[in-house]
This record gives sequence, structure tokens and C-alpha cells, in this order.
Amino acid sequence: HWVRRQPFLKRLVIIILTASNRAADADRAYDLGATFYLTKPGLFNDLVKSMKCLYVWLRLCHFPTLVATGKPAQEQLLSHR
Repeated sequence: HWVRRQPFLKRLVIIILTASNRAADADRAYDLGATFYLTKPGLFNDLVKSMKCLYVWLRLCHFPTLVATGKPAQEQLLSHR
């Protein structure tokens, strides 16, 4: 919630990676400003597959320009490999 109230961070992409699959937790995360809410799979190999899919998906999305940097959000996300 704090991040979304900061003018220079309000467009920051926030990804929640959690073990919780409770709908109430996901709803709260989105209410507070999360961009994505992902439940971790139980097996490590499945987690790796999920992260690879997320990476591809993030490359295909169009995100707003970040106020703080003037650069597209996906450029910021994907520049740290």
C-alpha cells in the first residue's frame, strides 16, 4: 500500500510470490496494489517452469512507463537477469 502512495513508485510492477493459495490473501494483495499474485508450486522443477513462463509473459506485456526512471516497466524488470 505504501508503494502505491509514492508518486515515483506508483507504477512499479509488484509481483507477490507466495505459498498461500487463499483467495482472501490474493484479494488483499490486489487491493493493496499488487500487479501479480503467484502461488509457488510445491516442486522446485515446477517453480523453475513457472518462472520461465512468467519471464516470457512479462516480455509480451506492455507496462506503463515508470515515473521514477522514465523507462518502460518491463525494461526495468527484464534488465536484471
